[in-house]
Amino acid sequence: MEYIHKLKESSLFKDSLWSLLGNTTGYGLALIAGIIVARFLGKDIYGEYGMIKSTLLNIAVFSTFGLGYTVTKFVAESKNKANQCIRQITFSSINITLVTSTLFALFLFFFSKHVATYLNAVHLSLSLRIFAVIIIFNALSTVQIGILAGFNEFKSIAINKGIVGITTFVLSVILTYFWEIEGALSALLIATILNCVLNNIIVRKKLQPYSRIERSTENIVKQLLLFSLPITLQEGVYSITHWLCIAILVKLSNYGEVGLYSAAIQWSGIILFIPGILKNVALSHLSGTNDNITQHKIIFKRMLFVSFISTLIPCLIVFIFADFISSFYGESFIRLPLILNISVFTTIFTAMQTLYIQNYISMNKIWIHFYLSASFNILTLVLAFLLISNNVINGAYMLILSQLVISIIRLLTYHLVFINKN
Repeated sequence: MEYIHKLKESSLFKDSLWSLLGNTTGYGLALIAGIIVARFLGKDIYGEYGMIKSTLLNIAVFSTFGLGYTVTKFVAESKNKANQCIRQITFSSINITLVTSTLFALFLFFFSKHVATYLNAVHLSLSLRIFAVIIIFNALSTVQIGILAGFNEFKSIAINKGIVGITTFVLSVILTYFWEIEGALSALLIATILNCVLNNIIVRKKLQPYSRIERSTENIVKQLLLFSLPITLQEGVYSITHWLCIAILVKLSNYGEVGLYSAAIQWSGIILFIPGILKNVALSHLSGTNDNITQHKIIFKRMLFVSFISTLIPCLIVFIFADFISSFYGESFIRLPLILNISVFTTIFTAMQTLYIQNYISMNKIWIHFYLSASFNILTLVLAFLLISNNVINGAYMLILSQLVISIIRLLTYHLVFINKN
């Protein structure tokens, strides 16, 4: 009973629980909506939809300039030490994101036909223009969540994601049924805008107690950009190599293989949602205990254990019911079970890597993280190209297999470097 009482009083436990509850609703409904969308669109068109979503996620990295993580660390460290800087930190990060995301959105909007032609799908020009608008609101939402995570407002983040999850589910089913891929993207656009509005309301409430002292933001902007640079470079390399992997799949194989890959990755994303949502919790708490090495190590070990268990259990469930799950997607996804099994098994290693990454960021070892991550992302791309080239018929399987192999090697390397640096 004493242990349970201490657990209830733990801010780390409370923040983790709220993140878990809110995102369970959001991601769960998103998964169901994804299955329904896949049935409506079929394997090939769903592959096109998956390609566009992948492009969104990859461009989002550049459009935020890595500020999602940076602003969490800066707010977590500054909220009790120099609260007069909080407003400058938050508004500077939002302004930078607004400028960079708008530039990317405009580029894609005006060159949508060229991008669609490169992807062997000229008819996707309109879809890419819808997607261009999504980029701006997705980037702003990402930074807003980073700000709220720095304030430990995980309850608010969870509630907002729950609301957005319900909205995404309802709109995806209705709009996809009537307008197919354009409808699915329109649903994503509306849900992203809603998420941005809800986050903005909470951010402004959190800023009310803080000073409105007018100070030059030049120095803060410089600090934010310098800290974000290696994070942006790392995520940029990841985004480019991940997008190129899918592009290779399109060029050497077909959109049907992309559809299989997208369906499998969707389940991997669901399994990773707990480690994914806890990474902001981990970064916030790890950054807040940099002055206490013992407490820092305790939090890191606890989060590492939670990440392992939270991925292992759902991974085993999906592994056992892979055939049953695949049956919901329709006959065109008959080869999904094997690809799905390998994909979810990879999540165990990916989840563990995430915690090492958050620890590197919290301890300002961001360049170490960049060099390691960039190297393994490039290795993944090279291995994927070699495997797919030799077996284009099973392109999705080859791509997933390459990611599994590199993930295992990557985790071992992260651990060895962590031991040597500590």
